[in-house]
Amino acid sequence: MGAAGVKQGRCHDSLIAGVLTRRCSRCEQVRPLTTVFYQRDRSQSAGFRPDCRECAKARGRRHRAVNRERMVTKDREYRRRNLERLREYRRHYRMANQERQRLWFREYHQKNRDIIIAKVARWRREHVERRREIARLSAGRRHALKMGSKVERVSFNRIVERDEWRCWICHRRVAWRDLHLDHVVPLSRGGSHTEDNIRVTHATCNLKKNRKLPEEMEAS
Repeated sequence: MGAAGVKQGRCHDSLIAGVLTRRCSRCEQVRPLTTVFYQRDRSQSAGFRPDCRECAKARGRRHRAVNRERMVTKDREYRRRNLERLREYRRHYRMANQERQRLWFREYHQKNRDIIIAKVARWRREHVERRREIARLSAGRRHALKMGSKVERVSFNRIVERDEWRCWICHRRVAWRDLHLDHVVPLSRGGSHTEDNIRVTHATCNLKKNRKLPEEMEAS
């Protein structure tokens, strides 16, 4: 059966056996003009991109490989600027898709159980000090709940990046092996388990501070 063809800009669309097709502008393969083979784009002719999905994916992979560092930096900066907005979006998404996420995670873990166990074991071996600090944060959260203090979800990474690995007491750099996270106002003195009350310290500085308030340290 014959084919009726019409060129639209960079696209070449044809009607073959009653099915509208398009010749990809890159690989020149002819495929049905549907969302299975072409991505939608309202600015393009017939509302589809001129290149097929496979070519678009390949182009995207090449772009990411060449611009990886710039894209990572841009993404990190965007997340930093929109931290609260992204956190709120994730919270709403989790609430609206609880059952769907539960089923997905269960299926994923069943299929990749051995891989996950190996990854967790490797991470534990390579991040001993970080594990200790995360454990201390968890213990601090439990203690704060028992004390009836204000509690929020805190991030180890955000705290150390905010403080730039500097002890808030002596203002010197802190190494991994000497890292503590301190409640500036102790939980036992009414302090909260929140990021604005948790700061980076040296282990020795933290032990010297003990249960003192900042003004009591200055006085001593």
